[in-house]
Amino acid sequence: MKDDLKRVLLRTRHSILFMADGRVRRAFLTLITAIFLLSLAPAAHAAVTVNAGCTVFADTGGRTNHVINTPTYSAGDVIYLFAAIDGVSTMIPPAGFAAVTNINAIGIVSAATTSLWRKTATASEPSTYTWTSGTSERAVQIAWSQSGDGGVDVSAAVNSVVA
Repeated sequence: MKDDLKRVLLRTRHSILFMADGRVRRAFLTLITAIFLLSLAPAAHAAVTVNAGCTVFADTGGRTNHVINTPTYSAGDVIYLFAAIDGVSTMIPPAGFAAVTNINAIGIVSAATTSLWRKTATASEPSTYTWTSGTSERAVQIAWSQSGDGGVDVSAAVNSVVA
């Protein structure tokens, strides 16, 4: 499991390095590391496995519709989608996803918004997921799935502003 996490973070870091502006890159790397470590904590009775085949994508041009390929999954796995944009804007998840956390970071260098969403995979997921931002933004995103994970309790989703 640790090797999978290292591979995902390494792939993520290399993809993000192509972005010209470091604001989103720094916010994304910090938050994705924390979120991965939190989401990998197994329940007392079950082992969580991060499945191979995560997907990473960086939108270096501004847009409102952001598309990412579906990660490798099996029915019943929990699919997570993390996204960061380089501005403060509304982020609307793909159909069927529930928010785990939404964070607006204002005043660090400029501003960034991040979101983590989750859903339980069905037997026939689409080949891509599309989420939207309220304004045209550059974005970095990663999608992965986990087996043996009951998912994060989204009934108490965290929404915050960091200034």
